[in-house]
Amino acid sequence: MQRYFSGLANLTLSVAGIGIGIAVLLNLAQIVYRYILFDPLSWTEEVMRYILIWVMMLGVGSALYRSEEATAPMLAWVPYPWFQSLLHWLRILLVFVFAGVLIYFGYTFGLGAGSQVSPSARIPMMWPYFAFFIGGIVILIMAIGM
Repeated sequence: MQRYFSGLANLTLSVAGIGIGIAVLLNLAQIVYRYILFDPLSWTEEVMRYILIWVMMLGVGSALYRSEEATAPMLAWVPYPWFQSLLHWLRILLVFVFAGVLIYFGYTFGLGAGSQVSPSARIPMMWPYFAFFIGGIVILIMAIGM
């Protein structure tokens, strides 16, 4: 099972890394078009924003599974192993609750925004909202692996 969870964590991290690479290339294109060709692209900032939402929602599950989130070392100061274990299980419970909230509201908002499109890029707004739904599922799966 650990191999499955590690593989999923690596996959989501790889997809998030590809997303960051695409965002960097779009940013470079925006700079070239704006300052060298004097013809700015109107859609790149929107697309970069939505890509970074997906990157964050996919990457956070990986960080949680690997205990690489910012709060993980905070448990090290606790001198009692039983209390550390209790805090660890409380942390996992809170992750489950947070994942449930993301899944519910991400799905609800994604369906509710089905007819809306972004102003410049004309991207259906359900795709950025579904990032929260998919991210919640990834977080839930990674919490099971924790």
